[in-house]
Amino acid sequence: MLLWRTRQFEYQWLRTLAGRYEDFMETTQEALSFSARSLRLDLTPEKRDRLMRPWLELTIWPDVAQATDALKRSGLRLVLLSNMTTPMLEAGCRNAGLEGIFEHILSADRVHAHKPDSRAYQMAPDALGLGREEILFAAFAGWDTAGARWFGFPC
Repeated sequence: MLLWRTRQFEYQWLRTLAGRYEDFMETTQEALSFSARSLRLDLTPEKRDRLMRPWLELTIWPDVAQATDALKRSGLRLVLLSNMTTPMLEAGCRNAGLEGIFEHILSADRVHAHKPDSRAYQMAPDALGLGREEILFAAFAGWDTAGARWFGFPC
């Protein structure tokens, strides 16, 4: 799993740097194929599909729905900004009961650049009509926090 996830990020970042964007599902599948070859595993189309399917069925931590609902009720404007594809994000929100929570669901597909590229982060100020310093960014990983801070978001 570690090899797969590491290669997934490497492919996304390298393709963004080179101007050869591929979406999250494509780079994830390419990373899976690379990992299987590297580990000399037989990755049949059926096994590949079974391993890729959970990306469309992601679940959330138990406290997320209640916390995001409380944030929204407090008057905060919530935006989801991700390297995942729009269909993946919409399916995730549906699966998690988070439909209608986010004012905008922003996918790196819109700008053909994965985070931590500044084009991905720029989608939020553009969508909200706010300056970067007015947007609090909550990242899921250290590299995402670094990219958001470099862009100018408080994190």
